[in-house]
Amino acid sequence: MNRFVSFSFSCLAALLLISFAEPLSAQSVSAPAQAPYQSPPMPPVQSPPLSPAAAPAPSSALTINSILQKYGYFTALLRLLKITGMDNQINSQIKHGSGLTFFAPTDNAFSKLKSGTLNSFNDQQQVELMQFHVIPTFLPMTQFQTVSNPLLTLADGANDGKFPLNVSVTGNSTINLSTGIDAATVENTLYFNAGRQLVVYQVDRVLLPRKIFMPNPPPPAVAPALAPATPKTVEQQEQPITESKPSSAPMARLGAQGVVWAGAAAIALFFS
Repeated sequence: MNRFVSFSFSCLAALLLISFAEPLSAQSVSAPAQAPYQSPPMPPVQSPPLSPAAAPAPSSALTINSILQKYGYFTALLRLLKITGMDNQINSQIKHGSGLTFFAPTDNAFSKLKSGTLNSFNDQQQVELMQFHVIPTFLPMTQFQTVSNPLLTLADGANDGKFPLNVSVTGNSTINLSTGIDAATVENTLYFNAGRQLVVYQVDRVLLPRKIFMPNPPPPAVAPALAPATPKTVEQQEQPITESKPSSAPMARLGAQGVVWAGAAAIALFFS
């Protein structure tokens, strides 16, 4: 009896569970799937106008210093350019692209100078020495064969012939420079830019200008001015002029000699 009651109770509980489960499953099957929640569109935010892009920073400016420093054997030349301020003048001409040819002597070229040569120069001579290595025109190698001598350097701005620099080209296209004091050879082209109108040549000697090593002879000495004549005093002006009479001494000597000769002649006749 108890077993029957338990079975009946279990069947009833099962029927109750099935009756509650069917509506839920039906709702889950028949209910359409809901779209995910979407927030309402926001109005576009206008960003502030961008400033124009800044131009890229220019690369380091081209200078005679940067060209020579790249090679490492122009220490003496760089120091002299700095001391004289010629590096600023050359760089200004490079910046404006007005045309420039520069002859750069190496450290070995400076070592060939007589000891103490550079120290013997005054400030003006050091500037003239550097100016003598600058041609204010663009001279590619091909133009050295047709260029007129002497070349006009920055040192010879007056073109008065005190800084002559002559160029010659040998059969093997070797470029030689002559100053009248020494001669140099173009060994290498360090920099060439036709657009910038700039060329830098390496030379094996320091170009020594004639004006520094053969100065002009000193001007002739001026004769001292003659002292003005001393005016005569009144007494000297009024002193009477006396006529000088011829001396009678010569005549007396001639008369005495005549007497002697006459006596000698008489004695000779007496004894004859």
